[in-house]
Amino acid sequence: MADYQIDARRVREIRVGREGETLATFRRKGRLVQDLEGECGRESYALKLPAPWRGMRYRLEQEGRELASASRPKARDRIVRFEVETPGRKLELVAQDRLGLEYRLLEAGEERARLTQRDFGEHDEWTADLQMREESPALAAFVAWLVQEGRRLQG
Repeated sequence: MADYQIDARRVREIRVGREGETLATFRRKGRLVQDLEGECGRESYALKLPAPWRGMRYRLEQEGRELASASRPKARDRIVRFEVETPGRKLELVAQDRLGLEYRLLEAGEERARLTQRDFGEHDEWTADLQMREESPALAAFVAWLVQEGRRLQG
């Protein structure tokens, strides 16, 4: 299990870290471009917003190659859920409450990741904790970005 720290305080910026050290920062590329770009290690990644030419799906890309995608969020009873796909896998990212304080990433009902927002009093430079089975800061950033989008839509 990989433990990550997330900082999503700034609009259009996601930081992923471990033990207080930043592993990746994704930022908006320009004023008119809403997609985020960042590096993990020596690899470049992009977080792409839904667009008609992308099948209206959020995407995690590495040098133009899709690593993961997610449907636009669905909300029922103010509980937000995303359908997430990675090569050969279908997952579901689901808010556990109406405030979006906790999200779980599920594969066939089995938990693959959990993102928990920290209490306001616990905020230091990190705002959330993410436990994932996969060791991938880029995928952690993608999950955190989807949670940020889901919380924004919850109001």
